[in-house]
Amino acid sequence: MPGKPMTAAGFQSSIEGLITEAIWDGVSREAIAAILAAQAEVQKHKR
Repeated sequence: MPGKPMTAAGFQSSIEGLITEAIWDGVSREAIAAILAAQAEVQKHKR
């Protein structure tokens, strides 16, 4: 799917995948918080 714009749903699932990976990899809470903050920012701009 190169060049295909990512849908909001695709972005959402990729974020969830990143968070799941981060948890399994033992990434710090700060990193997960940063991911969630970025996700919240995207949600804000979508409306």
